[in-house]
Amino acid sequence: MRLLIVLTLFCSSVIYAKKLEIHRCILANGTVSFQEEKCSVDVYNLKLKKNHQVTVKPKKKAVIKQKITKKTQQKVIKSPGRIKSTEYKSTNSAVLHATVGHYRMVINLPKQWQYFKKVYSNKLYHIKMNNQQAGSKASLMIDFVFPDNKNFSQKEIDDLVQLLGSRFVKKSKETQVNIRNFNVNNGKGAITTFTSNEYMPKYRYTTKGAIFKNKWLIQFTLLSNNLQSSSHHNALYALSQTIKITSS
Repeated sequence: MRLLIVLTLFCSSVIYAKKLEIHRCILANGTVSFQEEKCSVDVYNLKLKKNHQVTVKPKKKAVIKQKITKKTQQKVIKSPGRIKSTEYKSTNSAVLHATVGHYRMVINLPKQWQYFKKVYSNKLYHIKMNNQQAGSKASLMIDFVFPDNKNFSQKEIDDLVQLLGSRFVKKSKETQVNIRNFNVNNGKGAITTFTSNEYMPKYRYTTKGAIFKNKWLIQFTLLSNNLQSSSHHNALYALSQTIKITSS
């Protein structure tokens, strides 16, 4: 009887542990999904332990392979050059802040945007924002990730954006990942933008980017229909100029 009780408790704990396994996945449109099922592209794999604390484990970089055919052998593949940076300005903004581990995050976001924020652990902070105003529809997702005191060079930031953006080339009008300078206040950054080749996409443009600032790696996805709209410029201004990370 005692052995039966022990086995029952053990099976229950195994089932419960499986339910608490969460994967952070990148969907086809660049958004982040937290789900129990495994996904084909994982930037970070999050597994909940029995004490409900989340650990972040960096995955190995995916290796992008290209099938070699007679046509590709004849072509000369050139690596894309960097594009000159653009300055962004903002008009209306509201302060959004959170405490993540021993750090305090502050970012000025456009007032008219609706936002959702969540601190998943001492190493992961997620913000999702939407602007539903007519003519200025946009969506912005930001992930603050603490990479265990790893310092990222500008080349490593470029390589990360190159890797994240490579998934969008096939379904976009661009034929390659065009890395752009992203001037970040007291930090390093890079972005790339893709134009959807779908007939009637929900969002015409997808901008992927990465920032390294004050020991934190910040990845973001900005979806919009007009690269010259105030919502697009305000979002990029907030990311490049208003983020403050200080030790609490």
